[in-house]
Amino acid sequence: MTKYGSCVYDQVRRVSRSRSIEALEETNRFVWRRLVADDLLNKFAATALSKLPSTLPLSDALGHFGITLDQLREAAAQAEAKLEWVLRAVQGFPFHLDALYSTGDLGTLDLCGFLPEERLERRRREVSDRGFKSYLSRAVQNHFKARSVREPGLFEISCAESRG
Repeated sequence: MTKYGSCVYDQVRRVSRSRSIEALEETNRFVWRRLVADDLLNKFAATALSKLPSTLPLSDALGHFGITLDQLREAAAQAEAKLEWVLRAVQGFPFHLDALYSTGDLGTLDLCGFLPEERLERRRREVSDRGFKSYLSRAVQNHFKARSVREPGLFEISCAESRG
């Protein structure tokens, strides 16, 4: 099986009403064909790169916003002085590279104009293997939710494909 084949097969086995190995394997192949036809990989890439998680490690946040640690410290000090608002780490020590910060709080600093206009080159977030597996699992589950109450049998799948 491929790297993600076992992930899809596990989801098919959990959600499918098919219980025989033959029927599960046929359903699994059918689901794979649907995932490929639906351009799942490109949809995932577009979604994953456009959305940020609710928290970011400080090192990722600096790269995402294209700023240095000193620039972030200065922006946080300005926000505290002008707005009486403090940028707090959600987890970890303040301004430590492993500390987690709320993405919304960091965005607030940016939207309020506290981050500098001149920036370093922004880095795109890395997409994790775990994130793709989660997206893949949801896609398989959604496939079964969208289908009618009864799942097509082997004969119905092959007939439907021969027509299409």
